[in-house]
Amino acid sequence: MAGFLDDRNTQATLSRLLSEVAKYLALFLERELPPLFEDWWNQAVVNNLSFQQRRRMEQRGIASLGALDFAALLRVLIRTGTRFPTSSA
Repeated sequence: MAGFLDDRNTQATLSRLLSEVAKYLALFLERELPPLFEDWWNQAVVNNLSFQQRRRMEQRGIASLGALDFAALLRVLIRTGTRFPTSSA
């Protein structure tokens, strides 16, 4: 139990989990966004990032969802989520 409460251990675990979630979120967005937007990269991704996220993307030459961090991917998901088709079961 003491190991679980260790700050470094907890931070490392959270970092790994967020990295894993980001990987799967990028895969999901790569599958779902292209059919929804004519120019999905600019319309769904670039235009929905914050000023700081866009600047970081440009400075690092990021050109794929897999290279974005979890915060940027989450922002894209939230801002484009209403465009995803829903099933009424």
